[in-house]
Amino acid sequence: MPTASPSLSRNTGYFGMPGSFTHEVALKVFPADRHQGFAEMAEGFSALRAGRLSKIVVPFENSIGGAVPDTLDQLILLEGWSRDFAIREQVAYPIHLCLMAPAQTKNIRRVYSHFVPLHVTQPWLESHYPEAERIVVASTSTAADRAAREPDAAAVGNPAAAEVYGLKIIHRNLAHASQNVTRFLVVGKRTRTGRIPAMKGATGLRAMVHLRLKNRVGALADTLVALKDSGFNLTQILSRPVQGRLGEHQFLIEMEVPRSTGVQTVAALLDSSCTFLNVLGIYPHRSI
Repeated sequence: MPTASPSLSRNTGYFGMPGSFTHEVALKVFPADRHQGFAEMAEGFSALRAGRLSKIVVPFENSIGGAVPDTLDQLILLEGWSRDFAIREQVAYPIHLCLMAPAQTKNIRRVYSHFVPLHVTQPWLESHYPEAERIVVASTSTAADRAAREPDAAAVGNPAAAEVYGLKIIHRNLAHASQNVTRFLVVGKRTRTGRIPAMKGATGLRAMVHLRLKNRVGALADTLVALKDSGFNLTQILSRPVQGRLGEHQFLIEMEVPRSTGVQTVAALLDSSCTFLNVLGIYPHRSI
């Protein structure tokens, strides 16, 4: 298993550019660590595997935009190194959206943002800046960077991005944060003992499994019944195609589990209906 040197043990990676929502979460959850962004999801997982990062923070699902496909695909690829790494924590974070622009901006003609914030704030933008062109970019931090370079542009994003890119916040709370929440995952080294550490503010434990089912009638139904009969509340089920096998799918299933549950318990529960099973982690869930 790759082992980070003491100097790297507090290196935390986050998806996106400085000022992204994931960066903001990484700063809040691991304030004493060194933080390093990565532009591509695969880049962050590769750095983790190589030992250049001790853990990474990645977006998993937004309550409006849905699951993040790149994260799902990288979790599936954990199949090859799941003995070393696992999901260690899940954090739910309300998304506070602001309108920001260079201090000298007088007339906003363009508004940049990721497609989800633009969708969420569309009613507000139509009411306050109906003539401004709305331009979709890769992320809110990219939007802030673009706006910082154009005197007649603005960006929809988070307060951290305004600070990083030297923008003035013109309006706050463009949408209800309680309706726009993103779940983030912390992925890091799997503990040798398998014990789940106590987490301040945690509301319970969850487990996530990656599985491929036997090609028979009712295989998925049998899996769901097994979870039901064991009292495990299903919180997420996502399907992804099996590469190179048209029409075949694999699943990521997340469930609430009691603290006494171990990896072997989850594996034994689902093994009979699967051709492949990997427990990606048992981890605390909390909101910040």
